[in-house]
Amino acid sequence: MDYNINGNDEVEQRVLGGGMSVVKKLNPFIVLQVLWIIEIYYLGLNAIMNSQILKEIIPGFKLPSLVQQYNCLILNWFNEWEEFVLFLAIGMLICGFMFAIIRGIPSMSQYKIINSYCVYGVDAGTWLLLIVLNYWFYKHIGIMFLLVPSIVFLLYKIILEIKKYFIK
Repeated sequence: MDYNINGNDEVEQRVLGGGMSVVKKLNPFIVLQVLWIIEIYYLGLNAIMNSQILKEIIPGFKLPSLVQQYNCLILNWFNEWEEFVLFLAIGMLICGFMFAIIRGIPSMSQYKIINSYCVYGVDAGTWLLLIVLNYWFYKHIGIMFLLVPSIVFLLYKIILEIKKYFIK
């Protein structure tokens, strides 16, 4: 049986089922958002698992050893790649801001792909920065990591109210 999925829709459908249509819809702007969502759930579950709360709710809770091994592997991977992802985030932000200038060149701005992707670095850098910050908060505040989205939301609302007060 031929499992070469490049260009073979029938085989692609048999091997991957309907999941391939989802993959085809993902674009560079969405991939990092999906990774961020997976990361916040993963780190949130780890924060709960490592907390005293879980031990009180489910006395004697223990992860299967294989799950523990994979969990340690993933957390070690996060730790190992944290600085590099931070470098990518900062680099993508800087490049995104610099390459945005290309859109101002009249002969270049007429191309849709130039307008769409020249500033991709800003978008990618922002999401990569969020990914790194999530892991940093997880490492440093444990179970309180679960409160970070609420705190960020409250800060956002406070900033909006302050802007309303000063900009009337």
